[in-house]
Amino acid sequence: MDIMKFLNFPLIFGLIVSILTIVKPSFFWNSRKATRHRDLLGDTITSILYLSIGIWGFYEGISKLI
Repeated sequence: MDIMKFLNFPLIFGLIVSILTIVKPSFFWNSRKATRHRDLLGDTITSILYLSIGIWGFYEGISKLI
């Protein structure tokens, strides 16, 4: 098994976005783009949107492994 197969971009992207959405550090949650989304959609919908993007990336990464 090649180690580079496990280091695919969608998997890492999905994990990072999901973790940052759950933890909500200031540099991520108060960034210009996140603040714009939060103003338009609200905190809950923005969290759901970002978690959906993270889960999608994670799913795409796992599907490349299979």
